[in-house]
Amino acid sequence: MRRLIKVLLVVVAVVALLGVVVAGVVVWAVRQPLPTTTGTLLLPGLTAPVEVRRDAYSIPTILADTPEDLFRAQGYVHAQDRFWEMDFRRLLTAGRLSELVGADAVPTDTFLRSLAWRRTAEAEVELLSPQARSYYQAYADGVNAWLEQTTGGERGIQYRLLGLQGVDRNPEPWSIADSLAFIRLVAWDLRHNVDAEAERAVLGSVLPPNRLAQLYPPFPYDEQGTILTSSDLRAEGLTRRQQAGVIASLPSQARAAVLEAARAVASVPGTSGDGGAGSNSWVVQPERTASGGALLANDPHLSPSIPGLFSQMGLRCRTVDDACPFDVRGFSAASIPGVPLGHNGRIAWGWTTTYADTADLVLEQVQGEEYLTEEGLRPLQTRTETLQVAGGEPVRITLRSTRNGPIISSTDVSASVGITGLDAAGATAAVPPGAPPRGDGYAVALRWTGLEPGRSGEGVLALNTAGNWEQFTEAISLVEAFVQNIVYADSAGNVGYYVFGAIPIRRGYDGSVPVPGWTGETSWVGRIPFESKPHVLNPERGYLATANETVVPPGYPFLLTNDAQFAYRGDRIRAVLDGDTSHSVDDAMRLQMDTLSWLAPRLSPALLAIDDLEPYYAQAQELLRSWDGRQTVDSAAAAYFNATYAQVLALTFRDELPSDFWPSGNGRWFMVLTALLERPRDRFWDDVGTAAVETRDDILRRALVQARDELTQRMGKDPATWEWGRIHTLDLVDSAFGSSGIGPVERLFNRGPYPAGGGGGIVLANSWDASEDSYTLTNIPTFRMVVDFADLDASRWVNSSGQSGHPGSPHYVDQVPAWQSGQSLPMPWTDEAVQEATVDVLRLEPATAG
Repeated sequence: MRRLIKVLLVVVAVVALLGVVVAGVVVWAVRQPLPTTTGTLLLPGLTAPVEVRRDAYSIPTILADTPEDLFRAQGYVHAQDRFWEMDFRRLLTAGRLSELVGADAVPTDTFLRSLAWRRTAEAEVELLSPQARSYYQAYADGVNAWLEQTTGGERGIQYRLLGLQGVDRNPEPWSIADSLAFIRLVAWDLRHNVDAEAERAVLGSVLPPNRLAQLYPPFPYDEQGTILTSSDLRAEGLTRRQQAGVIASLPSQARAAVLEAARAVASVPGTSGDGGAGSNSWVVQPERTASGGALLANDPHLSPSIPGLFSQMGLRCRTVDDACPFDVRGFSAASIPGVPLGHNGRIAWGWTTTYADTADLVLEQVQGEEYLTEEGLRPLQTRTETLQVAGGEPVRITLRSTRNGPIISSTDVSASVGITGLDAAGATAAVPPGAPPRGDGYAVALRWTGLEPGRSGEGVLALNTAGNWEQFTEAISLVEAFVQNIVYADSAGNVGYYVFGAIPIRRGYDGSVPVPGWTGETSWVGRIPFESKPHVLNPERGYLATANETVVPPGYPFLLTNDAQFAYRGDRIRAVLDGDTSHSVDDAMRLQMDTLSWLAPRLSPALLAIDDLEPYYAQAQELLRSWDGRQTVDSAAAAYFNATYAQVLALTFRDELPSDFWPSGNGRWFMVLTALLERPRDRFWDDVGTAAVETRDDILRRALVQARDELTQRMGKDPATWEWGRIHTLDLVDSAFGSSGIGPVERLFNRGPYPAGGGGGIVLANSWDASEDSYTLTNIPTFRMVVDFADLDASRWVNSSGQSGHPGSPHYVDQVPAWQSGQSLPMPWTDEAVQEATVDVLRLEPATAG
């Protein structure tokens, strides 16, 4: 027995030792890629030493003597922290994901090859000025220097995991085109209306026009504010006759092709989020700030990701002059040089999306290798490309285009995703009068401003050295790939606003639904001139605020979009700023975390008017009676309100709408529902699956009951113990490995859940998607920033994850607690403040030194 015990002890010891060894190997593999942040490294191409100072969160400030040295070092540091992210995105933008993940990515690659982002980026390289090209090349040289100094798993645990799957990924050198292709991805995420076009077209086959119109309420100009006022337009000479908009309707034409195109669009991994908008920004003139300097606040919202799209960085020429003009701090994007959002010593800027309509779905009638036009049949433009597929044979694909753009339907995407909630045959059977013979069928082409090469990459970089309003507007005039609201503040006390980016002028239609391409009656006839885009400098009210809402009141001469957000958040921000004549950095940070619900005081009275609930259900209903409408993380009433709201949407609309278009609960659904509350016998309230004819109160009653049952299952029987943040959570999921299905791998890369307050249509716009039967966040503030020109060292910032893209780094998610609680980090500006915050110093030496 003793001998057996000894043998067992030896076996246990060996197993334990093996476990320690394995654990040690795993720890080593995870930590191997962590960057060197102290000491000295050689960086070929430098003309003089460069210093990289990192603070306690590993946020770097780079100091150099020339712009080329500065950007060469930035490329090197970006590669240190986030090269896998850069490499994954360049494969995505080139339509090469199949090389990593195999045949599953072929549909997405096919779609992306049809858009030809890589070809566009290569064309844009030639459009850069010699100076800008030298900056982009220096950045690429820095990335490539890091690649030369590292191999395999040193570059990231991701490459070691790929190797275990038989994928030998040896990244090719970085190029200028790789950087410019990333801008195409950003532009794609910020293009809008394509999904709404497809939705309107498909729903038109199941709803008559009057009922379809209920789901797309117009912007209520008499009730909600716009970003600019009529006074602003008059001040800038922007009021003329309103451009006529004609809606071209396709009542039931080839909607399966349209839905297929929409599915192809949705197949691209992106950053903008599906759960509702949320970006906020505002600028305040000195006479309305506590410090006496102009103040800027910005919190752009994107899909949750790990790492987040942006990372903090400072870029500083040791001597700032004409030869080396860069001295800028803000949020960089690993893939491109410079700082897209932030401030220098003279100006600050922040973005929110406009929801400008820059893309159209065009229905084409295809016959063999030709398509129909008003002048007869034309040959399709075609090209053949080859996809390399991990674990499989190469796949040859044929890509087709018309005069209106690449065809994005009739690809292999439909085979992999199918069509749910809609009978495909029924959707394509009915053709309106005057349509051509069906022939071989219909296809959908994409007409989009982002398909055309330009100088957007140079414009984003030029923002970094702008020093006044004129230089600022000159810089943003170069950016055409995507359309944004941009707010401006400067050290002289000026504040301003501009819409930048290419916006088409349409003839014969308003872009709200897909249009037939064979008539020649709908086309683009130019772009809105830069000087005619909405803008204002120093408005009389002393501040400007943007929150994705409609930009201009009636009277502006051009159509921007039919699908901007409503002004729930913008009006709340303006109401606070109207009452605040001494706005401070702390005030701005509190406003970024504001959780007051626009919907609560409009829906809650109707819910409380249901007075015949059993006591068990009335107990939960009582939570709403004294609720102040704030959706804080610990609020029981907010949890019950949102659960009830989700049930109301499901009970009201799911019986009649295809599952692809079930209500998300964000944006326009607030307006849709509040209008229905005034019509208690509207047909939408009726459940078509029952023999009875339900009314508003029937649906509200069911929703109250089902929400009580749902939250009891989720959080327990006592409503007093419920908390919004227990179900409304942030899950940070890695885009490549986070959904692998392999538990240890997912635990390595993913983080969360993190409890969160806020919600859709709230300044703290932590949106969720009711169509997914989940309260998990789908749209978050990817960062928060507040800049105070009275004392730039008093400025604040925080990211939604951390500086590092390495899951073994302590800086992978170290900013999440501050982001989650509404806290922030110092954003040091002066040399003294940067030096005081420094904990690590890395010296990059020219490779020839010594």
